[in-house]
Amino acid sequence: MPEKPQKKNGGCKKRKKVKKTPQKIKNTSTIKKNIQNNKKIIKNQLNNKSQKNTNNSGTQILKLVSKPTFATRPSPVNYPKLAKRRGIEGQVLIEVWIGAQGQQLKQKLIKSSGAQILDNAAIAAIKKWRFSSHIVNGKAIAHRVQIPVRFKLD
Repeated sequence: MPEKPQKKNGGCKKRKKVKKTPQKIKNTSTIKKNIQNNKKIIKNQLNNKSQKNTNNSGTQILKLVSKPTFATRPSPVNYPKLAKRRGIEGQVLIEVWIGAQGQQLKQKLIKSSGAQILDNAAIAAIKKWRFSSHIVNGKAIAHRVQIPVRFKLD
């Protein structure tokens, strides 16, 4: 095999030296304006984050409203016949999550009556109810409301 001619400088290519020119400094007043603008942007972002109600897991927390508003009059809750015959009484507490347009998003059993038949009857009745939106500062917001349902025999 013929020998390859060796390169000078031990086979390494020579690098050209590039002179770095110092960057021109902008006018200090424009730098100050940029800093102030950045501070405003960051402040606005922090305010927006704090206005959103979220918990540590990132899920949204809806505002709890003490008194619900209804789009139509709610129908009465029917006492289950089996519970009446057996003399079962109790009180159920249901939490309803309501969207900005008044639609029900979720129904959650907060406190059971101790009888599943009464709990189911309360949830079934509340699912049929139509709520109206909750207005805060002229804007409809999603919210939640807790509704007690009492089953008492006369």
